[in-house]
Amino acid sequence: MPEIDSLIADARRAAIPGAIGIAPDRQGTIVGAELPGGAAIRTAPSAAALDVAIDGPGLFVLDRGGQRRFARLGDFRVDQGGYLTNDAGARVLGFGVDASGEPVTGLSALRVPPADVASQTYSSYSVDERGVFAGVNQRTDARTGRRLTNTIALGRIALAVMPA
Repeated sequence: MPEIDSLIADARRAAIPGAIGIAPDRQGTIVGAELPGGAAIRTAPSAAALDVAIDGPGLFVLDRGGQRRFARLGDFRVDQGGYLTNDAGARVLGFGVDASGEPVTGLSALRVPPADVASQTYSSYSVDERGVFAGVNQRTDARTGRRLTNTIALGRIALAVMPA
């Protein structure tokens, strides 16, 4: 098996919702920062907050029954066990992160902590412009009536680039 460079995803949202490829406000500029090997990920135009796409030669790194898999399709969801998976049920691999979304651990399956799954801590999940997978908690402040949103970084999606 060829050696794989695991890369931290640097996802960039399209400049205009639903835009892909050329940034409408910066002609000639591709939306999505390039990583070594020309790979990058970004959110995809979709109703699902966890759908992402890859620009360039990169592949998402997945685990299916203990076997490493690779895919280009980023149709992700959180399963009943709290794992970030693709539509086929393979677990998405990435890096554990600190509160600011910076990686602090090696490659592993991205997962919502079991206690947070059991208590339904998060009302939804998201992937931000850096590829950070996060839990979103929304509540209404009883004193002000304002809606408060708290986003907690849970992990950062990894990409693999295969050497030529």
